[in-house]
Amino acid sequence: MSRLVRLGKGLAALGVLVGLVVGIPWALWHFVGWPLPHHVPSAAQVGRALDRQGIPAQTLVDALAVVVWLTWATLVASLSVEIPAALSGRHARRLPVAGAFQPLTGRLVATVVVACLALAPRPAHSGASSGSAGRAGLLARRPVAALVVHDATLTASATRNLVTPAFPLSPASNGSAVPTTAAPSAAASTPVTYTVQRGDTLWGIAQRELGDPLRWSEVYQLNEGRPQPGGVTLTDPHWIDPGWTLVLPTSTPPAPAAPAPAGPTAPAPVPPPAPRSAPAPSPSPTTTPSAPPPTPTTTAPAATTHPPTATVPARSHEVSSPDGVSHEQREPVRLPSGSVVAASFAAGVAATLAIGRLRRRHAYRYRPPAPGRTRATEPWRPTVAHLRRALAEREAAPEPTSGPVPAMPVDDDERRQDPGRIDIGTLRGEPVTAELVDLCGVALEGITADDVARAMLAALVVRAGPGAAEVLCDDTVAERLFPGLPAHRTLRRAASADQVARAVESERVARIRRFDAVGAADAEQFRRENPENPLPLLFVVLDEVPAESLGRWAALLADAARLAITVCFLAPTPIATGTLRLDATRMVTDAEPAGRLGALAGVGLFGLRAEEVVEVLAAVMEATDEGDLDEEDEAASPAAPDGAADEPWPEPGPPLPAVADGGEERPVVVRVFGHLEVAVSGQPVVTGLRSRGRDLFAWFMLRPEGATSDEAVDVLWPDTAPGRVHGQFWRSFSDLRGRLRELAGRELEVLTKAGEHYRPAASEIACDLWGFQAALREASATDDPEQARAALRRAVGLYRGDLLAGADRPWIEPARQDLHRRALDAHLRLAELEERAGHTESAVEFLERAIDADRYAEEPYRRLMTLHAAHDRTGALRDVWRLLQGRLAELDLDVEPATADLYRQLTAPDTRPVGHDRVRSAR
Repeated sequence: MSRLVRLGKGLAALGVLVGLVVGIPWALWHFVGWPLPHHVPSAAQVGRALDRQGIPAQTLVDALAVVVWLTWATLVASLSVEIPAALSGRHARRLPVAGAFQPLTGRLVATVVVACLALAPRPAHSGASSGSAGRAGLLARRPVAALVVHDATLTASATRNLVTPAFPLSPASNGSAVPTTAAPSAAASTPVTYTVQRGDTLWGIAQRELGDPLRWSEVYQLNEGRPQPGGVTLTDPHWIDPGWTLVLPTSTPPAPAAPAPAGPTAPAPVPPPAPRSAPAPSPSPTTTPSAPPPTPTTTAPAATTHPPTATVPARSHEVSSPDGVSHEQREPVRLPSGSVVAASFAAGVAATLAIGRLRRRHAYRYRPPAPGRTRATEPWRPTVAHLRRALAEREAAPEPTSGPVPAMPVDDDERRQDPGRIDIGTLRGEPVTAELVDLCGVALEGITADDVARAMLAALVVRAGPGAAEVLCDDTVAERLFPGLPAHRTLRRAASADQVARAVESERVARIRRFDAVGAADAEQFRRENPENPLPLLFVVLDEVPAESLGRWAALLADAARLAITVCFLAPTPIATGTLRLDATRMVTDAEPAGRLGALAGVGLFGLRAEEVVEVLAAVMEATDEGDLDEEDEAASPAAPDGAADEPWPEPGPPLPAVADGGEERPVVVRVFGHLEVAVSGQPVVTGLRSRGRDLFAWFMLRPEGATSDEAVDVLWPDTAPGRVHGQFWRSFSDLRGRLRELAGRELEVLTKAGEHYRPAASEIACDLWGFQAALREASATDDPEQARAALRRAVGLYRGDLLAGADRPWIEPARQDLHRRALDAHLRLAELEERAGHTESAVEFLERAIDADRYAEEPYRRLMTLHAAHDRTGALRDVWRLLQGRLAELDLDVEPATADLYRQLTAPDTRPVGHDRVRSAR
């Protein structure tokens, strides 16, 4: 909401208040006068009045005036309570006689206060400025928050490198950093966050957290309009809800922000780099002051940041060495083809895919629990697999496999405020970060120009996420850069270069109108003041520009950067605003003009080949498009034509650790739910078993019916050459059998052969998956509620977590999602049986365990809210609702309409639940 709108509403509310407080008594006194008798009537007068037919008109008017006077007094009393409360930032006490007047007056007073706050100077945002004049050179931008993504599909954390603004160097400085433009101070404090608790007010938060209750207005200004759980925003200082995350100002009141220029200005010139023969020495990190640690803007425990250490400025490029991130972890990822991408890009891809899987889980729908599993395999994308492996190999220690994840690979506010800030290359082993808008109009020349453009657009798509960036090019350029990749909401295609120009002109007009409507000078100011109104960065890729279109494109380039439109040329053109000449290794050999692009000379830019960018973008687009888990399950069913549910699973044996009825122990115990665990004769197999042996063993646990060696190698190691399939299988099998025999101290056959098929030796192995399947089979086959409850208790007890948590293989994920759904089915069915048996607390326990197993599926929350409502637990019901809203906000998801309708129905005062009928109606 713009300041002008808020000011208009405030003036209107002030006018209404003045009219009510002053206008009503003036009108009553002027038109009615004193409504009460001037003396007490005598008994005779009262008698005559009662004998008279009808009531005099003046008497009616006076009586009505008395009622209005009493109403006006109630209104004034409400104002006398609401105004001091609004000024002090606390909730006003309720007046018993005020009725509906107090909420009305509270709203009017709040509107006036908000209008007054709109006139006050806003606190300066760290690193943000209005317009392009606030940028300190080409590559100096706001710091990017680092975070870690935890998920069962990732074996390592996806860490976004921290970067800090760097100042350009003067040739005469001999390596000393001399600021040439006003830039945000590296020592400036960054905001912290606070999670609202029940009973909190802005006044109380400011008093407790900042030591000064009068600073409540600063807290309100910082958080006004920020998205909160449930899709709401802070628009009234009177109302804040538990679970909201508020950004708090620094410990000292911020200074007013410097006024921004009315329009964009050219970036400050950057001196050319020093000659290669005499490079300027970089200052030692020990002598450069460290920047303060940034504070994360999310309260999710999985999102963490690392404070930056000393930044070594060189040629105005932006480099970083974040504390806690090793040099190996910051090294770029090199693909087998010779392509190179940033470690932050690989982390973003892995995080996007993991989050996409969790978003698909949100669409879970209950089915009666039944045994089975899918044999489907994820499409094998070598590039994506290599990026994941590179991240896993760089992680020193395994990360937890459960817990919340942020909505995107970087903080949501940061992505939308600055979607084009990406790592574009390396210089002297450090990542170089640039803003794509600052490269608008630059032409890439050289045989590797297409590879560099692919890396840039892929990094933009991954960094920005859906809705925050778009790529536009014609069909010819699209087929050259990413052949075969279909058009997408993020990848827009036009039939010709002329149609690309028309699309850009249309977009330009639309953006100018949007800016004028809110009084924004440029895209940066628009995003900062209108966070609820996304403005994607438009990345236009062009080849040669026809001569007749040069003037047209020159006009578009004049203000493209101001409108968050960047144009990249893949061939020389006279209208280019700069040129980067690349050699065969993608190194920038020449950058013109030196004052603007000289900082990039000598930088080795990242690049991707056509097949690689297609693999990555296809995976990312699938992950960001919302899917339905039920539809995926149905699509996977043809992969098991003989019916996985009807296959004879091996007898699970006694509870793990296995002890048979006859006292004989099954020597090998395997747990595949959670992290893979193998024990032989009670001794855990910790070392000595190679990863290929573990993979082979786990895969056969999922296939107790057996498979040939060719089938196993084709799934587990699809890149194996045809002549090496037999050797690959036997090396892995020998490693597995040799290690288990060594621990058992005797001959032990874990895989038996029948013809060409190998299958697990059920007489030697006890597996939790087999027990889980047997329990589901027993529960689905019986009509006895007690027997079904006992079987389902065994099933949920065996499910310790997702299948092979922490392992990332194409054959694992479909089975993992399928078994995860079956486990949720078992939890919900068990809770239903417990409730019918009268065990309410046990039913609540299993529903809460289902929510712990899947924090984003709404069905367990719906059932738990219905159960609480059936037993008049209104407080617990509301807690579950707020918990659901907060967790879905982690993935930037809204509550489903069916869940919202159910919550309103359950909390409506005239629809109290009655027993189990209400519970069944909600399912």
